[in-house]
Amino acid sequence: MAQSGRGDQSASSAGDADNEWSHYPTSAWDSWADSPETYPEGSAGSEPTEAYDVAEFGWDTPLPAQQGDVVSGRYRLEEELTHRGGTHSWRAFDQKLSRPVMLHLLGTDLTRCHEVLEAARMAAVATDSRFLRVLDAVRIDPTSQEAQDLPGVGGYIVCEFVPGISLEHMLASGPLSGLEAAWVVRELADALAPMHALGLYHRQINPDTVIVTATGNVKIVGFLTEEAMFPSANGGTEGEAADVQALGQLLYAALVTRWPAPHDESGRDHWGLASAPLDGHGWLTPRQLRAGVSPALDVVCDQVLNPVPRTGGPSLTSAAELNSTLSQVLGTANASADLEHRVRYPASRDPDDQHLPSPRTPVPAPVARPGRDDDGGPDDDGDEDVEESEVAAFDQGRHPPRRWLAILVALVAITLVGSLIAVGISNGGWAKGGKDPARSTASASATGPQPRTIKAVSDFDPEADGGNGEELPDQVKNAWDGKPGTAWTTMRYRGSPKLGLLKPGVGLVVDLGEPVSVQQVNLTLKGSPTAVQVLVPRDATLTAAPKRTIKEWNRVSSNDAAGEKATLKLRAPTTTRFVLVYLTSLPKVDTGYQGGIAEIQVVGP
Repeated sequence: MAQSGRGDQSASSAGDADNEWSHYPTSAWDSWADSPETYPEGSAGSEPTEAYDVAEFGWDTPLPAQQGDVVSGRYRLEEELTHRGGTHSWRAFDQKLSRPVMLHLLGTDLTRCHEVLEAARMAAVATDSRFLRVLDAVRIDPTSQEAQDLPGVGGYIVCEFVPGISLEHMLASGPLSGLEAAWVVRELADALAPMHALGLYHRQINPDTVIVTATGNVKIVGFLTEEAMFPSANGGTEGEAADVQALGQLLYAALVTRWPAPHDESGRDHWGLASAPLDGHGWLTPRQLRAGVSPALDVVCDQVLNPVPRTGGPSLTSAAELNSTLSQVLGTANASADLEHRVRYPASRDPDDQHLPSPRTPVPAPVARPGRDDDGGPDDDGDEDVEESEVAAFDQGRHPPRRWLAILVALVAITLVGSLIAVGISNGGWAKGGKDPARSTASASATGPQPRTIKAVSDFDPEADGGNGEELPDQVKNAWDGKPGTAWTTMRYRGSPKLGLLKPGVGLVVDLGEPVSVQQVNLTLKGSPTAVQVLVPRDATLTAAPKRTIKEWNRVSSNDAAGEKATLKLRAPTTTRFVLVYLTSLPKVDTGYQGGIAEIQVVGP
C-alpha cells in the first residue's frame, strides 16, 4: 500500500507538517492513483482469482469518515489517500504526539478484520528503521460510543508516515544508476533477512511498496499487513522464495526499467513498466537491454531470477545471501545522497531509455561492449564501433566546429609576429647583434618538453557506464594544487580491483583552456599498482569535455601496473584541449580497493 513514513522524524506542529508535505506530488502519497492494475491482490497486473473473493472484502463499502474527524479522540483525519476494498487509508495527524501518521480504517464487513489486526500486531516486531513501523492496531468495540461515531469502521491500524515517493513513481523517470539500484535492493535485503529468520515474510515486495524518503532512505511499506489485507496470487509460494524473487525483480527493473514478469503475463505492463523481453532461455539479462549495466549486477540478477543461472554461478535463494553479495559489490558506497536528489529534483524520463528494445522486438544476442578491448579500456585504434543510433545521439549533442575561433587565433598570431619584427627593425636590434625572435622561440623549444597550464580539473564517472555521475568532486582540487601530500581519491570498492566490477573505470578530466600539443602526462598516484590510461576526446572540436560515456574518448597511452610515480608518453604528440586520466584497476587497501591521484602534470613538446 503506497504510503510514506520515517521513524526518526522529529515531532512538529500540524502547520509545519503541512508545509513540508506541500513540496511533494500527490503520487508521493498514492501511487495507485495512476496505476489501476495495483488495486487488486498483489501480483502485478493479474486478475482476481478464486482465492480472493472481492465481495468478501467489501470492495464498494463506503465509510462515513470525513476530513476533520478524530478517531479515538487522537488521530485527526487530514486527507484520504486511497480506498482499496474495505480499507480506507488516510493521512492523519496524531494530536497527542504532534506528528503525521498513516491511518488505515478497516470496514466492519471486512470479514478478515481480525486476521489483519493480528498481522499488524505481529508486524510490530519489525523495528528496523527501514520498515514503516506499525504504531498501533485497534479493534473497535461495536457497542462503544466510537463505533456509533464511526459506523461501518471495525478497526484501524496506525503506521509511520514521512514524505517520499514510491519506487514505481521514481522508475517512471528512467532507470537508476548501478550504485543506486544495488544500494536500494541491498537495504531491502538487509532489513528483511532478520525477519525471515523469525519466519515472517512480506510477500508483497514490489515498486509500490518500496518508498524512498526525502532524505534518500529506503522504506518498506506494509510488512505483513499488505498480504493480510490483500492476499497475493502467489500465496502457495514459500515466503522467503517469494520475497527474494521480488528483490531480484526490483533490481532488474531499477537497472533497465523493464519488469521480469512471469511468462504468462509478459504481454502487458506491470507497475508502469513494460515486460522484460524473452528469448529461448528466459528473460534477457540487463546488459542485453541497456549499455553500461554493471557486469556484477547483471550476474546478481541472473543468480536470483533464474533457477539455473546462465552464468553458471550458484543461485541466490535467501535475503541474507543477497545482502552479502550486494555488500561485496558496493563496498562502502552509499547512494542515499543521490536518491535524495532524485526525490527532491525529479527528472523527466531519460531519452536513452527510449532506445531500449520493445518486448515484442527481437533482440540480438549479447556482444562485447562497443569501444572496448579485452582489458575493459577503449580501443587503441580509436575506430568508431558504436551503433549508428549511438553515434547519432552523440552528434546531436555536439557543438558546431568553431572554425572562426581558429581563424581568429591565426590572425592574432600573425599580428603578433609582425609587431615583433617591426620592433626589432625599428630598434636595429638584429643589425646590432640582437637576438632573432624566431630563433629564440626555436631555442626555447629545443630545451625540452614544457608543462602545459591547467585551467580546470573535474571528476569523470558517467552514469551510462554504470557510475554514479560523480566521484568525490570535493577532492578534485587536491590533484593539481602542487602539493603531493594531498590527493583526490576514489571511493573504496570491494570484490575486485577493477572497481568492484561496477564500472570500467573512473578518473579526472583536465581542461587546458585551448587546444595545445600534448606529448606526455606525469602523475603522482596513491598506492600501487594502479592501472591508468590517458585518453583524449574522439571529437577534437568540442569546447566542453564529453562526460556522457567513456566511448566518447580515445586511449592514447596506458600503464597496467603504474607505481606511485608514473610517466605516460603518447605514441605521438596530440593536439587537444581535454585530457582524461582514467583509473581502471585500483591498489589494495585494508578493506577493499582504492586509488588516487596526488598530482597531474600535462607536458607538451
